[in-house]
Amino acid sequence: EQIISLLQAECAEDPSWIMDENRRKLRYRELNSSSDVKELVAMVRNLHLHRARQFEMGKKFHMCDEKFLRDCEKALSAEFAIVLNVPVDKIKNTVEQIIHT
Repeated sequence: EQIISLLQAECAEDPSWIMDENRRKLRYRELNSSSDVKELVAMVRNLHLHRARQFEMGKKFHMCDEKFLRDCEKALSAEFAIVLNVPVDKIKNTVEQIIHT
């Protein structure tokens, strides 16, 4: 319940995209070295929204953004799976469904 609440609360926020690629990469490195789950969830949501906007405009999603998104999703899924004692793939699907709503 706490995980779902965390994901839904973060999804309700209005994420802001960091336009400068170098600042965005720096932010990714900071998040990778921290254990702030709320920040990671917000960044995953932000990346999903940005990827959808890029697709709508016929533009490509940056490779560094794609890599960070995969890394974040993997880390979050693994952490949630351990806490809940369920398979990682089940958690990943649940996380994606909540983030996309």
